[in-house]
Formats: sequence, C-alpha cells, structure tokens
Amino acid sequence: MKRRCSKPLFLGIGIIALLVGIAVAICIYIFHKEPRISQVNAGGHVSMAVMTDGSVLYAGDYQTAQWKVTRWKNVKSVASNYAYTAGLMKNGTVELVSGKKSMDTTDWKKITKISAGMDHLVGLRRDGTVVATGYNGYGQCDVSEWTDIVDIDAGWEFTAGVRKDGTVVVAGDEWYRDQVKGWTDITAVACGSMHIAGLCKDGRVVVVGNNASGQCNTSTWCDMVAISADSTMTVGLRSDGRVVTVGNTQQNGCDTGKWESVVAVDVGARHIIGLCTDGTVLVAGDNAQHQADIQDWPTPEE
Repeated sequence: MKRRCSKPLFLGIGIIALLVGIAVAICIYIFHKEPRISQVNAGGHVSMAVMTDGSVLYAGDYQTAQWKVTRWKNVKSVASNYAYTAGLMKNGTVELVSGKKSMDTTDWKKITKISAGMDHLVGLRRDGTVVATGYNGYGQCDVSEWTDIVDIDAGWEFTAGVRKDGTVVVAGDEWYRDQVKGWTDITAVACGSMHIAGLCKDGRVVVVGNNASGQCNTSTWCDMVAISADSTMTVGLRSDGRVVTVGNTQQNGCDTGKWESVVAVDVGARHIIGLCTDGTVLVAGDNAQHQADIQDWPTPEE
C-alpha cells in the first residue's frame, strides 16, 4: 500500500527551506562585504590607499616604478617617498618597489609598522625592536640597540622612535637627539625634512627643528589624536575629525578647513590626504604629478 504525504508535512518542509534561505542571505550580507579603504598614504608626489582585501590603489606619476604597487596582494599598509614604496604585508614581511639598491628587507619578519625616509626605510618589530635599511651617512639606520619602541617615523637624515615610557629616541643628526631629551608622555612621532613633531598623551603637539615655514608653530593645538609631517608641513587630526595644518601649506594649496569626519591623515611633499569615517578619501594640495587624481578610487556608494 502506498502512503500519501500529508499537506502539513509539505508545508513544514517549505517553511524550513525558507528559513534556511533567509539565514544564508543574512550570512552573506554580514560576512561578504565589499572591500573598503583602510589606510591612506601621501608619499612624495604620489597618493596610495590600502583596501581591506589587501590590494593597493595608486595615483601619481606613472613614469616611476611606484605604480607597480597595484600588483601587490595581502598588503596591510604602505609607506612611500619620492623614489620608492614599501609594503607591509599581512604576514609581517616587507616588499619594496625601489630603484635604490642599498635597500634590502629580505630578512625582515614580524614587522608591525614601516616608515619611509628620504633614502632609508625603518621597520618596527612586534617585540619593540627596530630595523632599518638604506643610506646611513648620518647614522639614521643605527637603531639596532633600540628596545621597547611603540612608534617610529623616518625623516630625511634621522629616525625617531617612541619608547613605551613615553620618551623619544633619535638616530642620525645629534642635534635632534639633544632637542627631544626632555620630551615625556609622547604617544607618537612624525618627522619632516628638518623637524620632528611629538603627539603628547594629553593631545598637545610639541615640535623641534627648522621653523622657516612655520612648521613648528603648534603651541595652540589641543585635542589631537594623530599627527603627520613631511618636508615643511605639520598636520594634526583633532578628536572631532577636523584637520589643522601649519607650515608651507598655503603655498601648496593644502586647504583642509572644510574637512570633516576624518579618521586618518597623511602629508606628502606638497599635498595632504585624508580618510573619512564613511570611506571617502579627500586630497588637498599640489596636483602636478596627478597625485590628487583619485576619481577612479571606489566610493562608499559603490
């Protein structure tokens, strides 16, 4: 005798199938998000952005080899200057696009941050030690004895590092080393061509060095959460998402007065790039090398 399936059974199976379909759709929505920009970099005369999927966007002079960063994968962050770009990979190693034969990062491992100077590259290891490669004519790569470092930045002829205790060490020009000896409660550093800025725990910014363009005039700054410096400019990101600048910014057309909701900022030789909370990227300043041509970069709506 053949048994007939009852209608309630068919109905129950249909409801289960519907619920499973809804659950799958929710999982896809939550876990399969489109890649977004996670880091921006203004190096020399180029602009770059790292996506959450590990790819890199580029804007600038395509006559240099730096555009080859667009071929990279699994990138965590980038650091660049006039003639080279370094990429910190998600596995802690560092790749280079450079014509500088003196640079070699083959043995670098467990790196958490990188910074590009004029002719030297610096890397911060997970254990608080520091490595450097490139030109060392001023001793800017003499960082092998540094320990307990939590932040680094590379200037033109020097390297600065923040210790866990809030003091600052400098490799390179001895003048800078002497000038930062009294600094305390520092959480981050930023180096220009001839000046060093330090972000204090209370949101103030202290600066030493050449002040010919006013790049050291930060005495009135407060509530800062991040800083950046390059060439003759110093840039600060306030806790309210606004960006302030000192130095040779007006001459370079770096007007950030209307910027809002910025969460990250970086300054190049003559331009500034900012990342907003919604994923929007802003650029101000010189565009002679097409470093501000980011029209093809993805927007939050995409």
